[in-house]
Amino acid sequence: MTCWFPSCASGRLAALLLVPLAGLLAAQGRETAAAGPVVKLSADRLEFGSVKAGATVSGEIKIENVGDAPLHVTRVGVTCECAHLHISTPTRLNVPIDRADEGRTDLALAPGEAATLKLTVDTAKLAAGPFEKRCLILCSDRARSPLSVPFALTIERPAPPSPAREERDEAGMKQDGTKAGEEDPEGRDGSGRSEATDPLAEPLSSPGPPPRIECDSYKADFGEIYRGERVFHTFTIRNRGSGDLVLKEIRSTCSCAVAKLTIGDLVLREEDLKERNEKRWIGAVRPGLEAQLEVELRSAKTTLPGKDVHLNKQIRIVSNDPARPSLPLTLEATMMSPFEIEPEKFDFGRVKKGAGATLSAVMYSDRLGAFEVRPAPSPYDKFLRVTVTRVPVEATLPPTWRVEATVDPSAPLGNFNSHVDLAIDHPRVSELVLPVFLTVEPNVSFTGNRPEGGEFLDFETMNGAEDKTVELRIENGDAAVPYAPTQVTVEARPLSDAFRTELVEIEKGMKYLLRLTAPKELSKSRFFQGDVVLTADHPDLPVKKIRFRGWFRTVTK
Repeated sequence: MTCWFPSCASGRLAALLLVPLAGLLAAQGRETAAAGPVVKLSADRLEFGSVKAGATVSGEIKIENVGDAPLHVTRVGVTCECAHLHISTPTRLNVPIDRADEGRTDLALAPGEAATLKLTVDTAKLAAGPFEKRCLILCSDRARSPLSVPFALTIERPAPPSPAREERDEAGMKQDGTKAGEEDPEGRDGSGRSEATDPLAEPLSSPGPPPRIECDSYKADFGEIYRGERVFHTFTIRNRGSGDLVLKEIRSTCSCAVAKLTIGDLVLREEDLKERNEKRWIGAVRPGLEAQLEVELRSAKTTLPGKDVHLNKQIRIVSNDPARPSLPLTLEATMMSPFEIEPEKFDFGRVKKGAGATLSAVMYSDRLGAFEVRPAPSPYDKFLRVTVTRVPVEATLPPTWRVEATVDPSAPLGNFNSHVDLAIDHPRVSELVLPVFLTVEPNVSFTGNRPEGGEFLDFETMNGAEDKTVELRIENGDAAVPYAPTQVTVEARPLSDAFRTELVEIEKGMKYLLRLTAPKELSKSRFFQGDVVLTADHPDLPVKKIRFRGWFRTVTK
């Protein structure tokens, strides 16, 4: 399973998770308000029990702030790609947590407020037997964050089908015209298909004797390898049953393990397998025959850059074997990095549309001896260019290279979690992949009233005796594309109509000031939150929502 928290690579988050769970739960159980934000969870564990294979199950965790200051939940995630998360508040229901955005969320809970986290597990691609993973919650309660909530279930093994009786007439003849126990003279099975047919042809769908999948080995241990080294292993898949073994899917847990399948004289490579995986139909292995599955461990594509780590990846074979419908094959290796790279990733952060940006990294190796480096085709090559140059160093120093990544001004809007690829000319190491993180955003910026910046509008604590106004600054960085607001509305809980807005034009198409006023009458609600919705004439930002919230320490009558 892939862990998307960046700190997992350094081990910092993993170390934090070693905090005894009992201590966390004891802290969560405090009912009295404490100084600062204090998080309390409604459950320390989710138990789904026994679940049928292919079913989807869901559970909920209530996240409550029992402290006396706002609680900010910054990230929520799971260590399993089969699980999905949604979070709900009274004003926003079932907001999905985006794994591609590293689980980031802007959830803010005032004292006494709560939100509901819904966790859904899709068991379609999980093997039969017990299964346990964890949900991780990062928040501003520094004494307890990150919180780790295990969730567990047991996937039932489907019962093997009972052999179907063949229908015969009074003379003991089968429906295909042959007698019981008599073979068709042309070697057919009643469907017109011969045993010599293409081994990838679809077998009969009628019930019959079950197949039984076996492998010559279930784990390939490559020992110590270099990052960027490509190693191979071939598994032999045998059908020990009496019926056709239908291979439905062959998938890997990450992009670093790919497969080539050989059945007889036919070969299915990576692209062929991808296409057939979507159709859930790859091919069939006849009783007593076998297939060869060649796997490749591409260590350069691991999500853990730069360090010596233990790799444990899986290839999963889904078949019609009723006893083992999902067969995992494990690939293991200890990956050693032969390179020193600084920095280990290109993190551009936020880049304005049309601005472009450039970052560079320096890499060298004192393990490989002589080697050459050059750029290789990478995703988003149209707007992400890579150059590699040799850095002059003393003869006693190892070969050193500078890798430069440049975002072209033509880069489109969006979040890009990608990578740049390098080709290495060395007998053992052939490639290197460096992660790239980039967000291209519109040229229009929105700055709220928080000291650290950002778009958020924070009313903080109101005394309930007077109205309060906060300001949002709007600045357009591209004079060629004016930003022209046409409407301002408020969506809030409670009483959207109670809020007042004022839009001040400072420089037409370029600079504006938006004032949002919360009335003192809201004090009866103790807490409020919502969005200012800006509608504008602009190609990239026709609609923009700005979050706001506030609360009252005292209540007026």
